Parts: sequence; structure tokens; C-alpha cells
Amino acid sequence: MAKQKVVPLLIVAGIATAGVLAYGTLTDEGASKAVRVADPGGGPVAASPPPPAPFAISTLGAVGTAAQDPGGGGGGTGPPGSVGNPGIQGAQGGRAASVVHGTGNTLYFSGVSTLDPNRSAATSGQNTFGGPGVGSATGALGGSSASSTTCKNPPQETEYDAIPLRNNVTFSGNPRVHLNISGGGSVTALLYQQLSNKSCQLVGQGTAGIGGGTADVTLGVGGHTFPTGVLPVVVLRANDGASHTVTTSNQNPSYLLLPNLTGV
Repeated sequence: MAKQKVVPLLIVAGIATAGVLAYGTLTDEGASKAVRVADPGGGPVAASPPPPAPFAISTLGAVGTAAQDPGGGGGGTGPPGSVGNPGIQGAQGGRAASVVHGTGNTLYFSGVSTLDPNRSAATSGQNTFGGPGVGSATGALGGSSASSTTCKNPPQETEYDAIPLRNNVTFSGNPRVHLNISGGGSVTALLYQQLSNKSCQLVGQGTAGIGGGTADVTLGVGGHTFPTGVLPVVVLRANDGASHTVTTSNQNPSYLLLPNLTGV
């Protein structure tokens, strides 16, 4: 009876032992799958860079007192230079008169004896003619003499000259002379062309009264062509023995308007 009970016990013990081994195997494998270890990847994390070195800071020295530059090549603490005496300038006049005229068809009185197509280049000047004590002229630099062109007949007349033309110049319509002029009465404007032999040919003329310091003279011409090489000249004549002073500047010019001018 004792031998018959031993065998079942051994079988039960074997089954129990196998179960324990099987449970242990499953438990170890499950544990290996459940536990995760973080991978640092590439080794330890690099340390943060140190802060940059501070910028060098410097302070400017105190500002000294410098001598004012007197001009003329001096300056600072150097020896002073010489400054020229101021020039004498003629009357500037007021602001430009509200006269409408074309662009590029105007010759501006400049100084005491010239006609200039560039208004900004026209200089200031006063020209007195007619009556007793005439013939005085004051240009932008002072002491200028009137033109030596012979189209005028002093002392009752004075003139303003352009430059010899390089090509034919034509205008159509009646020219107009605007004058900033003193006195009363009337003034006559004559338009000439002076030839290379100094002879003067009259192109047209007109007379107008003087009022409020201005005169606008229309020359009955209708149109004309100045041939190459001639010199356009404007002559002003004082009437009735009166004395007048013509004033011009680039701010308030006296001028000759040639309508529909071409060839310039």
C-alpha cells in the first residue's frame, strides 16, 4: 500500500516544480519587456558655452576750445587769413513782378549793357539816360561802363546787347520790352540787328508811358529772322528830355520778349 502512494506524490511534485520554473521564466521575460532604460544618445550633454568677454569701453577726452576759423586759409589755432573787401552791388529790386511771359523766348537785361537768355545768370544793374547829368551806370560789381556798340545815340539813348548768333533765329508776333524804370512821361524801345561791320539795321520800335515804376513797350514788327552772325540790340530812348533809370536783377528783371522764338 505504501509503494502505491509514492508515485502520485512524485508526479505532483514534478508538476509543481515545472510550474514554478514556467512562472519564473514568464516573469523574467515580462519584466525585461516592462522595464525601459533611457538612451542618452551620443554621450553626455555638452556644457553651456561661457559668456563672451566684455567689450572694451573707452572715454573720449574733454573737448577743448577751438578758435573760430576766420577763413582765407586760416583755421583752428592757425594764423588768420585775409578776407577780401565786400563788393558793391546794385539795387536788387523787389520780388519778381507778376508778368506772364514764355519760357525760352526771353532775353533778360543783365548789368548795364547785356541781354542774357539765362535769368539766373543775369546780374543786377542800374542805367541812367536822358536829361541832364545822364550816362551813369552801376553794375553788379560797380563802376561798369556802358556798351561801346554804336546803335545808341547818347545821351538820350542807352542800349543792351546780346551775343552774335551762331545760327538763324526767328520769332513771330510783336516783341515786347518790359522795363523797371523810374520817372514819368514815356520811353521808346528800338530793336536793332547789328551786322559784323558795326552798322545797325532797325527791326522795329514802339513807345509806351511810364507808370508805377514800370513800362511795357510793344514793338510793331509782326515777325523777323535774325541771320547768323548778327547782334540783337535793344536801344532805349528818353523822350521830352526826361531822365530815367532802368533797373534789373534776376529777382526782378527787365527783359525783351520775342514771341514764338525758334533757333536758339
